[in-house]
Amino acid sequence: MPFNAINSLREYCGMGVEDQIPDAWFKELSSQNTITDNKLVISERNILEVGFGKGSLLKRFNNSGKNSGLYGVDASQNNFRYAQTQLKLNAQLTLADISTDRLPYPDGHFDTIIMLEVLEHIMSPMHAMLEIKRVLKADGIFIFSWPEERLISGIGKEENQANRKYETGFHAFPYPGLFRYDYMRVFFNQLYFKIIDEEKREYHIYLKMLNKKVNRPEILDVVNGDYDTNKLYGDIRTMPKIVI
Repeated sequence: MPFNAINSLREYCGMGVEDQIPDAWFKELSSQNTITDNKLVISERNILEVGFGKGSLLKRFNNSGKNSGLYGVDASQNNFRYAQTQLKLNAQLTLADISTDRLPYPDGHFDTIIMLEVLEHIMSPMHAMLEIKRVLKADGIFIFSWPEERLISGIGKEENQANRKYETGFHAFPYPGLFRYDYMRVFFNQLYFKIIDEEKREYHIYLKMLNKKVNRPEILDVVNGDYDTNKLYGDIRTMPKIVI
């Protein structure tokens, strides 16, 4: 039987990808306590992980004491069954493909969405990101990670050849050009995400962003129109901090 990439993705995606976020970000998200007007306030955050894989990060949130307002979506039936039967997560799990499906949540439902090492494996990045923007609150936090460009098949050279899995890199992605560091920043700027923090761990880049929903033309309208990009994205753009 010939190899079927889509079925393989649905069955095995996420079995072993990086499932950690920077410790300071995790501490901030797992805490339900905030200080408002010098008063301690207990606030509930709805957190969604898109592509939860084996569920390690969701389990970590559970173990931290956050046991409500936790959601996960994954395209892999194996991952979904494993999380349901083995991890016994106190989270609302959904089997769906972010590349093609509409997420089963209302607009602006989540305070935070996390997507780690997922976008580079799917066929419809724009569909995925528009769905994430839809269900994320205005000024909600989006945490995103991807492997840096030298791990992408055919781009860059790994200086330590002993660490390479294959001669041409770790992955052959559908849209390799998108995942260059500078292009990813432009991609998120055009979707009105404001990058507020960055971190690099080994070969993986993490961005922490705010979902800036303002009264501006949608990206597909901009593509077909004539707009001053400085006016559109001037308050979204941030200078790079990571040197690749």
